[in-house]
Amino acid sequence: MSGTLVPSGRGALEPLPGATRTVAAGADVVDVGELVQGLRRGWRGIALAALLGVAAAGAVLAWAPRRYEGAATVLLRSAQDAGGSLLGRLGVPAELAPGGLGSALKSPMETELEILASNSVIGRVSDSLGLQVRVLSPAGRAPWTLLAPRAYAGSFRKVKLTFEREGAGYRVRGRGVDGVVSPAAPLTTSYGTLALAPGALPPAFEVQLLDREDALERLRKRVGVDKTGGEVASVAFAAPDSLSAAAVPNAIVEAYLQRRRTTDRGVNQHRAEFVSAQVDSVSRQLAAAEQALREYQERSGVVDPKLVGEIDLEAASKVRELLAANAVEGVALDQLLRQVGAGSMSARQLAAYPSFLRSGAVNELLAQLAKLETERAELLERRTEADPEVVALTQRASDLERQLQPLGAAYAQSLERQRAELQSQASRFEASLETLPASAQEFARREREVRRLAQTGLALQTQLLDARLAAIGEGGEVRQIDDALVPKKAAFPRPVPTLAAGLGGGAVVGVLLVLGVAFFSPRVAGPTEAARLVGAPATTIGAASPLFVAMVRRQGAFTVVPLDDAAAGEKVARWLAGPASTNGSGAHAAVLAAEPEPAAV
Repeated sequence: MSGTLVPSGRGALEPLPGATRTVAAGADVVDVGELVQGLRRGWRGIALAALLGVAAAGAVLAWAPRRYEGAATVLLRSAQDAGGSLLGRLGVPAELAPGGLGSALKSPMETELEILASNSVIGRVSDSLGLQVRVLSPAGRAPWTLLAPRAYAGSFRKVKLTFEREGAGYRVRGRGVDGVVSPAAPLTTSYGTLALAPGALPPAFEVQLLDREDALERLRKRVGVDKTGGEVASVAFAAPDSLSAAAVPNAIVEAYLQRRRTTDRGVNQHRAEFVSAQVDSVSRQLAAAEQALREYQERSGVVDPKLVGEIDLEAASKVRELLAANAVEGVALDQLLRQVGAGSMSARQLAAYPSFLRSGAVNELLAQLAKLETERAELLERRTEADPEVVALTQRASDLERQLQPLGAAYAQSLERQRAELQSQASRFEASLETLPASAQEFARREREVRRLAQTGLALQTQLLDARLAAIGEGGEVRQIDDALVPKKAAFPRPVPTLAAGLGGGAVVGVLLVLGVAFFSPRVAGPTEAARLVGAPATTIGAASPLFVAMVRRQGAFTVVPLDDAAAGEKVARWLAGPASTNGSGAHAAVLAAEPEPAAV
């Protein structure tokens, strides 16, 4: 091994022009101490790089656009059982479903996650929030707070629109657009109709208008739909304003739930809705039938034809019996009165008439007659019939007997009136009984309609309950768990993490630069590095002995050549004799330094 070295700087050695730099076989071994010394020598560069990293972090905090993040969670629970799944139909046991063929099939959870991030859902969100508008300035404003949400159809390149206040409206300028828009008068352009949002607006603002395809692509990149655990999914969105960060996830979940309630509903859910509509219709018909039955009952006076018929028939029978008895009694009384009037019967005999016997007045007259007859009989035992007292008693008895005849005539008239009333009642009952079949028929028809509708409604209620239970089992439980809240602080940049990242990144870059410079630099510092380069032991002698050392591999021989008058060549040669005698290779290098511990240059 040969090489040529000369002193340089503060004891450092560098190759002469045209010289070769040879490294020993063990030179690729990394010495930790050497790395530490190199870092110590380059600490200024590391500190400078760290400060530059902190400055870069400060610039990010000052000028980087803010990013806000919002997230909503939704439960995607599915009630699909193993028996109704494809694996169950194929005969695969439920415990083996997660592996084998089951891993090749997408689970319902993955399907719902794909639907959450589909164009059908985020497209509805984009139209409802007006996300085809991108706010350029002022920063931090949601698009719907500047322009009313509209859908801009067609395909067009991105266009920048500038709004400047002009009177009661805004002057709009952009590619192919130059006009005035006001809250009361929207502006029609080739891209669509521009309308200002209600509320306070800045004096000037600038937006970028995107077609629907670009808007959906931009929205899709910012929306993150992930499975957080179990059957819960998270919908996250990053936006330059806090309102959009909360509104977009909530709108996506709402659009998804609405889709589940409409487009993605199962057969049982449609059946439940149909049966529910039929239940409402039958309920209205039942109410109308019950009202018609009530009006008929009030109009006809027939509450229950069967009961009314029984009552009317029984009452008619009693009336007929009373009418017959009245007729018989009236005929008998008429005969008695005619006999009394003809003189063939005395008036006293009328008292024996059964009806008179039940009369208190007649009984009173009969009692008085009996008393007078008794007194007359007692007087006749002592006196004759011509006796004045006997004549008086006889006359009084005759007067009482004559009072019986008017009572009989009055009772006969009463029987006639009673007979007429009974005949009228009998006629009414007969008329009612004649109309009873028609009333019973009408009542039975209306009652049958009410009963039929009631039974139909009960059956539909049962079917509705079954359909709803089946719909719950079919569609699973899908609902929003947490709403996305408007973030108070920006997710990026944050002061502490950004400054820490700048400091750490700058320090790492500084360390790498220092190590790279030390490794690739042609300058050699210190005996250790010199020994690594030449593959032989090296040492320092002192600042007063600058030497040129030429090493030739000749059985351990060294050539020491003084460079000036101050060089003590003999002293160096003697000093080298000791190490040379103990080194098997006999190859040594003497490195002269101005200091005992040279620093890197």
